[in-house]
Amino acid sequence: MIPIICIILASIFILKIDAPRLLKAKMHKEFKVLIFLLSISFSMVIARGILQDVPNPLNGIAFLLRPLTDILVQILR
Repeated sequence: MIPIICIILASIFILKIDAPRLLKAKMHKEFKVLIFLLSISFSMVIARGILQDVPNPLNGIAFLLRPLTDILVQILR
């Protein structure tokens, strides 16, 4: 539980430092990227803390591309 609280506090700290500077400079695209990347990393860390077993994204990509690979191999033979 303590690591999750530390991650929440670290995320809030990062937002308190970077968000006002980006918004003041009217860097809205950069702000959106910051929020997106921070939310992805926050979600992954929380999932890792709760589930203890986060699936590898490359396995999902391989699962999606396997049929395409099989089709291409058959065409090229």
